[in-house]
Amino acid sequence: MKKIIIITIMLTAVLAAMAQQGLAVDKVFKGSIVPLEQMVETRVRGKDIAKYQLSYFRSLRFGATPAQTEEIFSLVEKDEHQESVRSGSDSPGAKDTRTLMVRLKPSTKGNRFVCVKARKISSKHNEVILIYMEGKLNSLEKLGEILKN
Repeated sequence: MKKIIIITIMLTAVLAAMAQQGLAVDKVFKGSIVPLEQMVETRVRGKDIAKYQLSYFRSLRFGATPAQTEEIFSLVEKDEHQESVRSGSDSPGAKDTRTLMVRLKPSTKGNRFVCVKARKISSKHNEVILIYMEGKLNSLEKLGEILKN
């Protein structure tokens, strides 16, 4: 019985790691832009997110330079998507927070979303949150409401 549990846990971890595979933004999740040891990662599956019509949630929080931040936003925009919502700006006098929410083309696992939010901490440092989600949820508007809570 213990072997079955261990195999199930390992299989779940492998499938979760493959969730973003094939997306340009996967480079960030692999630590190619910002080293993994500088990130705080959260993964959630199951009942805790089912009430939001999601089956998988993965987020990264980390510090990034302005150049790294731009590269991350560029990668999110490169991925083939159905719709997107942008807010904020990096222009002088504008908000110090910038957000991009993207609804990707669905996969066999359901609808997929990527959200990136960057908050300017200083001229050389941003706090970045990158989120990947899968599930039955089908609206960026509803997703925005969920993420605000």
